Amino acid sequence: MGSSGGGSSGAVTHSVYLESVHADWLNTTGVDKIEKSITEVMDTALGNSPWVAQAAYNPAALLAANDAVLVAFKAILAGIVDTTKWVSFFTQAQTSIGAVVPLVVADRAVADATEITDAAILLDVAAMANTLDDEITIKVLPRFRRGMQDINAVVSSAFPIGESIIEGFRDRDVAKHDSALRVAAAIKNAEVRISNMTKETQVGLANLSKDLDIGKINLLTEAEYKKLYLDGTSQILNLLINRVNWEDGYVRMFVEANRISIVALKEQVDSDHTIDDLDAKWDLEVFQFGANVMAASAGGTSSPGIKGPSKMQSVLGGAMSGAAAGAMIGSGAGGVGAVPGAVIGGVLGAAAGLMS
Repeated sequence: MGSSGGGSSGAVTHSVYLESVHADWLNTTGVDKIEKSITEVMDTALGNSPWVAQAAYNPAALLAANDAVLVAFKAILAGIVDTTKWVSFFTQAQTSIGAVVPLVVADRAVADATEITDAAILLDVAAMANTLDDEITIKVLPRFRRGMQDINAVVSSAFPIGESIIEGFRDRDVAKHDSALRVAAAIKNAEVRISNMTKETQVGLANLSKDLDIGKINLLTEAEYKKLYLDGTSQILNLLINRVNWEDGYVRMFVEANRISIVALKEQVDSDHTIDDLDAKWDLEVFQFGANVMAASAGGTSSPGIKGPSKMQSVLGGAMSGAAAGAMIGSGAGGVGAVPGAVIGGVLGAAAGLMS
């Protein structure tokens, strides 16, 4: 690149062209190849930092959404009280399946035989009396009178005595018939009463047996319905458990999706900041290459670094993904294991992010 030397006074000199280029690059007088001096570019950059208008990405909205989902899930869990829910589910199963409809069968009625009444006897006796009266009036008395006339005894006392005897036999026969009817009716009515009592007893026993059978059927039916209620309650409980599991999965996916959004948006902001920073320092970096040329003779060159993405984004992404994975692993041991699992997973994720 050139040679340099020093005198007895200790002054250091360089090749003429290096000194001239060096002098040309350090001022804007004359004709040169660079339109602006490093002083001018630095002066422009001073007070115009690209970071002034920048702000870190604020994940408050997504974190609030995460909190809302977790609060809602917590409310669901808080609303699950075993005894209260079981009773309400059993009641709901009864309502949905329907109430037991008992079997009802009417009792058998007893058709009692009718007894012979006194009025029926009187009617029969009256009919016989009328028949005898007709027989006496039409046949007996006319014959008696004709006989009495034949012996010229119509006006004697024998005639009314004979009529009285005839009427007496009539009354005797009517009374005898009445008595016979009443005795037969009494015997018949006793038989009817015994028959009715027997039928009433048999029908009563039949109805009692029917009531026992119906009661047994109704008890078995009620037991079957209660089994249906219990099965329905189990199904509702299974649906509740599935719903809780679905909610749990939804919460995890929701939080994971927001985590990805937070990391992605933060990376975007960081990338925008990096681009703005590199853009703002571009001119200064260009001068660095020229400075390296100028300093080559003295061995004082340096290489401008190419900046990459911020390590913090990897730490954040690794920590949150590790926490999510740790929480899922910890949840396998129950609700208590989720929190320690998340802490351990977060630490491991952060370490992995720093090592990447």
